[in-house]
Order: sequence, then structure tokens, then C-alpha cells
Amino acid sequence: MGLSELFYYASSLSFYTILSLSPILLFVFSLFVSHYLQAHSGEMEALIFPNAPKLIGAIKDFLENFKKTDMTLGTLEEVSIVVALVLFCENYRSIASKIFDAKPRDYAHFKGKEIFLFWGFGTTLVFLFALPLVVFFDIKIQVFFEDKDSSLLHVLRWIGTYAFFLILFTIPTNKVFKHYFWVFLWVFFTSVSWHALKWAFTYYVLYNRTYHELYGSVSILWFLMSWVYVSWLVILIGMYGCKMCDTFDPKEVFKKFLGFFKKET
Repeated sequence: MGLSELFYYASSLSFYTILSLSPILLFVFSLFVSHYLQAHSGEMEALIFPNAPKLIGAIKDFLENFKKTDMTLGTLEEVSIVVALVLFCENYRSIASKIFDAKPRDYAHFKGKEIFLFWGFGTTLVFLFALPLVVFFDIKIQVFFEDKDSSLLHVLRWIGTYAFFLILFTIPTNKVFKHYFWVFLWVFFTSVSWHALKWAFTYYVLYNRTYHELYGSVSILWFLMSWVYVSWLVILIGMYGCKMCDTFDPKEVFKKFLGFFKKET
């Protein structure tokens, strides 16, 4: 598989993400207006869009209107959320198996027994458990810091993102890596790149008015679709880099690098 195919796969994942956005957002907004997240709204704002007061203001206005309506999820909404998540996760699992050239993970091992996880349901369960844990971790660590711009706080928040990306790399397939050093290294590169791009997109939205003039009221939709696509592209490139480097022994690569560096000096 070539690097150019990753752009196609990123488009596919972006399409499924946008397609499943409505039922997922309904679920997310229901969580946002829960008593627990209302008590930690400041921490959630910092997690999603740091230093973006205009965007946060728009989100707050939407949530206030959402709270005034009926927030109870009906049977149809609950079913649509489950179907959307399973379809999305199955697509991601299929793409991950192609990138790593490995079979999708169909079984989970528990106490020596194999539990069959049909289609993308197993990956869905992982997302449902892992993502809330990352958000909960981020909220809790912010409570202990009075200075929200603390370097240590940013590092701890990045660790949460790193753990989630590590799950994205290793859970969907039965890939047995020869050298897990490359997995941890490429997850590091991916998480750092994703955080940097999040800040870049946020500041672009705040300080560049060109897209407002071109797209008007639908500019936020353009921003959302672009951000989703770029995010998936970064993740897939990280997975591809991990697969390509896995054939090399890290010790040998390190020795050659040191040898080249010594020759240059």
C-alpha cells in the first residue's frame, strides 16, 4: 500500500465521521449538560478549544438552548447512535488492517477464553471506554492546577492524548509488531503533531477572516470538515510510518545514525 492511498482513507474516515456526527453530537451534548460536566465546564473548554473565547461563546449559547429543549434520548436516537458508531468503527478497523497488513481483531481474550467481537462492535466498545477515560483524566488533572497555562499541565494533558492514540494504533488489528519501540515513537510523533495542528486551526479560525468572507455562515462547517480530515490524515500517516519502520531493528538504526553523525563531525 502506498502513501498516496492514505489521503483516500482519510477522506473515507472523514465522511463516516461527518455522517455519524448528528447522532454522536446528540449524545455528546447530552453529556455536556449533565451535572458532572457542568461543574467542570471550564476544564472541558480548555480541553477542546484552548484560548478561543468566541468559539466557546457560540458553543455555550448552543448548549443553553439545548438544555431548554427535551434532552431525553428516544429509542430511535439511541439506535442511530449505536449504528453510527459501529459503522464508523468497522470502517476504521478495516482501514487499519489494510495499513498494517494484518487481520482485523475479531476476538478478545479474557481469562484464557476467546470472546467473539462481531464486526466493529469490539472497536466501538474500546472507544466508548477509552475516550471518556481520557476526558475524565484531563478534567481531574486540571482541578489540581491553578495556573491553566502551566507547562506540567500541558504535558499531563498530552499524556492522555498519547494513551488514546496508542489504543487507536494497537486495538483494531491482530498486528504483532516486531519492535514496539516504533509504535511508541510514532504515537509520540502523531500526538505531538495533532496537538500542534489543533492550536494552529484554532488560531486560524480566530485571527483569519478570509474564510468568513468566502463562506459566510457556513464557514464553521468548512472548518469542521477540514479539521476532521487533517486529524485522520495525521493519525493514518503515523500508523503507516509505524508499519514501515517496524521492519528495522531500532538498535541497528541507532548505530547507523551515530556512525553517520560521527563521520559528519
